[in-house]
Amino acid sequence: MAENSARQNIRVPMQVNVHLLFSNQIYEHCTTRDLSLKGLWVYGCQGQKAGDFCDIEISEKEVPINRVIRIKGKVVRVDNEGIGILFIDMNLNSYTDLQTLLIYRSSDPFEVAEEFLDEFNPAKKPDSQNRS
Repeated sequence: MAENSARQNIRVPMQVNVHLLFSNQIYEHCTTRDLSLKGLWVYGCQGQKAGDFCDIEISEKEVPINRVIRIKGKVVRVDNEGIGILFIDMNLNSYTDLQTLLIYRSSDPFEVAEEFLDEFNPAKKPDSQNRS
């Protein structure tokens, strides 16, 4: 089942292949522990620290995605096993491909899809943006 935490986004446990490109280091063929719409946790990369920025390339051949998912990220957590990265920027194609990957690999795809819909719920926008 997908994991939900205080981070407010569903984290889907999955191992996918990622490349991380930092200004001082490139990590090829890393493996994720989990992935969400807002970030990922990846094994290794001990040379990085919180606040470091990177380019992320996610490639997963088991799902119907025909391109590499490219995302800009920032390290927000470091521990003995790996690093947590917050997504800070991605284009629309990468976002929709990430959604597809999460739905495809989740044990509860309806829960994951519901999270996507909640992000676009006009009732959740501040009053100033909800006026006609």
